[in-house]
Amino acid sequence: MGIDGPVAKHLAVAITLAGGMIAGTRGSATQLPLEPARDSGLGVTAAYEGWFKNADGSFSLLVRYFNRNQKQTLDIPIGPDNRIDPGGPDQGQPTHFLPRRQWGVFTITVPADFGNNKLTWTLTANGRTTAVPMGLHHR
Repeated sequence: MGIDGPVAKHLAVAITLAGGMIAGTRGSATQLPLEPARDSGLGVTAAYEGWFKNADGSFSLLVRYFNRNQKQTLDIPIGPDNRIDPGGPDQGQPTHFLPRRQWGVFTITVPADFGNNKLTWTLTANGRTTAVPMGLHHR
């Protein structure tokens, strides 16, 4: 028993769209700027984990990093290559970066009325700069 009429037409459109989505996903996945793991020479990516409310009504922003190097430990002093803006450059962020992923590295306490404000941690390591915005609301 075959499918015909409007059902067949809708089924054909759905299959075509699904196939295009799968092909599009495959195509974009191969275009990602993936880098093979290396012992040294790669950057460090700051990562915002989220926030929690403190007993006094203030909030703590929880932050980590990912040193993409397999073996290279980096020292990045507070300043133009390791800063948090506005209000920085030093808000307690690390200056010594161990290889690979490090979770829950530090927190930044912001006031109860922080609202929609944002902080940005900017890191430059091995000539590669990343910046991560941090706040209480996602947009």
